[in-house]
Amino acid sequence: MPDDYDDNEETDEPSPRDLRQQLAQRAKEAEELRQELERTKRDAEFTRALGDNADAPWTKYFRSGYDGPVEADAIRKAAAEAGFLNPQPVRPAVDDLSGHSRMAAAADGASGAATTGWQEALADADRISDPQEREAAILDVVERFGGVTSRTAQ
Repeated sequence: MPDDYDDNEETDEPSPRDLRQQLAQRAKEAEELRQELERTKRDAEFTRALGDNADAPWTKYFRSGYDGPVEADAIRKAAAEAGFLNPQPVRPAVDDLSGHSRMAAAADGASGAATTGWQEALADADRISDPQEREAAILDVVERFGGVTSRTAQ
């Protein structure tokens, strides 16, 4: 009777080494997919949080620097606090405003060159002895020369 069993015959089962390699490859693929899923979730939350601003040039920098919770409300709040969602108008420096005021007064024929600068006006207001009057005078000087105070900031 012939023996059908041969010890040298190759089996269809992979070796333990092959199994370890396959397992390592699948683990690597799973990690790559997990990272891609996290990036996709992060992008979706940023898009939901920023709306129309999601494609603005500044978002690239904001996204890379943001390290808070990846939730639309938290992202929106951080962007607003950083000034990205509600940009404030750029105001000229107070020195520039006082210089422009003097030039405008001089052009109108007034004694613009002789007008007091904001430093002198502020020093005069600071010399007032009554604290409430001094505070009101200082706020008036700041507002007169284009600054923002608690009375004008809204």
